[in-house]
This record gives sequence, C-alpha cells and structure tokens, in this order.
Amino acid sequence: MKIWSGIGMMLISMLFSATATAADMRLLTKMDFPPYITDTRDDGGILTRIVRAALDEEHLDLQIELDSWSSAYKRVAHRQALGTYAWAYPQRPEQFYISAPIFTNRWYFYSNRSVLQHIDDLDYVGRTARLCLPQGWSRAPRVNSLLRDRKVELVAAKDLRGCLQWLLDGRVDMIRSTPLMLASAEAIFSEYPASAALIARGLNRLEDTVVQQHSGYVLFSRDRAGRVARDRFNRGLKQLISSGRYEQLIRAAIVPFRYEYRMQVVQALQHAGFMQRH
Repeated sequence: MKIWSGIGMMLISMLFSATATAADMRLLTKMDFPPYITDTRDDGGILTRIVRAALDEEHLDLQIELDSWSSAYKRVAHRQALGTYAWAYPQRPEQFYISAPIFTNRWYFYSNRSVLQHIDDLDYVGRTARLCLPQGWSRAPRVNSLLRDRKVELVAAKDLRGCLQWLLDGRVDMIRSTPLMLASAEAIFSEYPASAALIARGLNRLEDTVVQQHSGYVLFSRDRAGRVARDRFNRGLKQLISSGRYEQLIRAAIVPFRYEYRMQVVQALQHAGFMQRH
C-alpha cells in the first residue's frame, strides 16, 4: 500500500473526518437482508461482497458498522456518518451523494393464500390485504401505488424472518421479496426446517402488470467527505465492472442457488450493463 506523507495523511483525515481513513471506509448497514446483506454468509452477503470489492479497487478496506435502517439513513442524511448501503433510490435524493447503482434485482409479491394468484385478486380477499415489510425497509413505488388505491395496508415486522413467520401463521396476506431471498429461507429458519421447506415450495408469486425492477445504491453524506468517498467508490466500481471481476464475483456468489435463480440474476445484470452478454 502506498505510504502517504504527513501532509497527505492530514488532507485525507480532513476529507473523511472521523468516519474513514486512508486505509478504510466505514459504512453503516444492517445484516437482515439475506442473501444480499447477511451474517449467515461468510462474505457478508452479495452486496457486501460488491461494496468490499469496489473499495478494494481503490485500496480501501470496508469497515462495517451495524445500525438499524432508519438510524443509518438519518445519520447519513444529517452528516453524522459517512455512508450506508444498500438502498433503493431515496425519495429525497438532495440529502445525499448517491453512488452509481451496484446491483439490480426484480421484486415480486408472494402469498400462501390460494385465492391470491394475481395482484388484481386483492379484491377477493374480503378486506384490505395485509402486506408485511420489515421495519426500516424502503417502500417501493408499486407498494405506494397499492396503498394509495387502498388495496393493501402495511404491517411492519422486526425483520424478514418476522414477515415470513407471520405469513405462515396467517397474520398477513403478502410479503414483497426476490427469488433469492426466498431461496435463503433455509438459512433464516435454520432451526425450523419445516417452515423453511414450506416457504421454499409453497408460496404463490402474484402476477402483476407492473415490473418491479430496482437497483441498489450506496448513500453518502452530502458534504465534502461524502463527495470524495462517493467518487472513489464509483471509480472503484467502474474498474470492477470493466475488468470483468464484477461478473466473476457475482457468478461465484450465486453458486449455491438453483439454476433458474442464477439465470434470473445474470440476465438482469447483463441487461443493465453490469455484465457482458456471452
């Protein structure tokens, strides 16, 4: 690693304040988003692996500080922390310096109620359908539109495991997830294999005319330190993608999943330009 002079070190310290040094970048997150950000995987999850690799391109080490999603968002918005990952595009982008997208994924609504096969079937529930979201998770535009139309009401569980358990118990009618998240149910319910198997095999994916394709971002504080950190991160991410190392990283990270899930990830990333079509 390059040895900086005393003046150089002082400048870096001024730019990154107390939240980062010339050797590391401290970012806030919460390990409740499997398989993307999770302590059930040695690499910290797929998105953690991407963020770490992008910083490594800039000779920076990722230092993770765990926090609740709501607290992390507020701390970065109020310039009390350098950054947080990984978020949907924020509703108030003027509060942050926002990285280039680091990943893209397709989301769906799932239910274990046989009457729910299509999003239009919500009218047949007999009451307003209950949609569970983990506390602190962003509300997607499709969720907001269903709320405006009074098709659903939100129920907040402590985490994804809570939403899945409530779905199994019949306390809620729907959850919002990705195929990889459901495929990770075995890890979430490791001590309850019957529940894991029921989730993996028994949920309906509701058909919907609205495609929920969303990208993830790193949010940085809107100050000089955050701008410098954002620029360095983006430069590292661009190098990671152009070199082909991003594709190698993704393909290695999704090896444990079924072929159909792996192909969904690869095709989405190829379409978005993260990976080359072969």
